[in-house]
Amino acid sequence: MGLEFLEKEESEQTLTEDKLDKLAGLCFAVKNLEAKCDISRINSMHAGCKASAISIETLEEVLKLSKKDLEELKREHIPAILNEVGLSELKLKTGEKVIVEDKYKPSLAKKRIEECIKEMAELDANDIFDSLSANDKAGFNKNELSKKCLQTVKEMFKDQLKIDTNPEVIQALLRLEVPFEKELSIHAQTLKKYCKDRLSAGKQIPEAIKCFTYQETKIK
Repeated sequence: MGLEFLEKEESEQTLTEDKLDKLAGLCFAVKNLEAKCDISRINSMHAGCKASAISIETLEEVLKLSKKDLEELKREHIPAILNEVGLSELKLKTGEKVIVEDKYKPSLAKKRIEECIKEMAELDANDIFDSLSANDKAGFNKNELSKKCLQTVKEMFKDQLKIDTNPEVIQALLRLEVPFEKELSIHAQTLKKYCKDRLSAGKQIPEAIKCFTYQETKIK
């Protein structure tokens, strides 16, 4: 009976080891399967990434072309048609208005500001002088007029610190009598208005100012 018990115990032990081995093998197989599933998911995700990238690229190209078409319609085709019939605006059946406006984009290089101020003053003086009657022109002091025009033009330009444009900083430096480097500048809107007023009136602007003019359509 003792021998049978030992054989039975050894058999049960062997069986347990066999089960453990099988269980370990099964776990390894499951992990292998999970790994394969993850790899399979990565492959599908990669395909999704490529598809999304292609979709974005296509949409961006469509957007780019749409913007180009819109710009051509607003800046070329519609203005050309209205200009041909001598109109600047048109009321549609929907009640909306199509309005064509002149647009100005001037620029002035810093190195040409002094030159520009002189040109602006000279043009203003010539405009005033040309508007005078022949009797008024006789004996008129044009030099004095030029000085006044120069002073008026200079008021359009402001001193600006190269390191800080804050007026409080400038005032503080002036109070403390601290020397600082400054330069003349003109506000973008002031320059735009100047160019718009002169060009729309058929007048010349200084050569120092480079101004890009175009027409643009607005829907109201």
